[in-house]
Amino acid sequence: MKFDGILDLLSLCNLMELGNVLSEATYHVGGLPSYQRHQLIQARLLCRKLVGWLGATFEFISNDGQSVDLKSDIHMFYLARQAKALVAYKTSVAMAGSLQQGCSPEAV
Repeated sequence: MKFDGILDLLSLCNLMELGNVLSEATYHVGGLPSYQRHQLIQARLLCRKLVGWLGATFEFISNDGQSVDLKSDIHMFYLARQAKALVAYKTSVAMAGSLQQGCSPEAV
């Protein structure tokens, strides 16, 4: 498997991790319907299991030849970068005055 494929998979997992933040319904009164919240919970669980399986099945080597942990060294770093980009986006939208009520950078 090529690393681009791993990043594609991690991007999908990150989408599930950030699903509540990305869903417009989260920022309306009542939030996400219960069944959608449960679907996101199940999707996150499956993604976390998949990342765990990948990390246990394949060895990931850094550019300097050191073994790295997929979850802590790659996935969590990648998720943090995407979350940071999301906060930056929401901050810029808030500064432009076009942010939905309740959808603040602090809510992320």
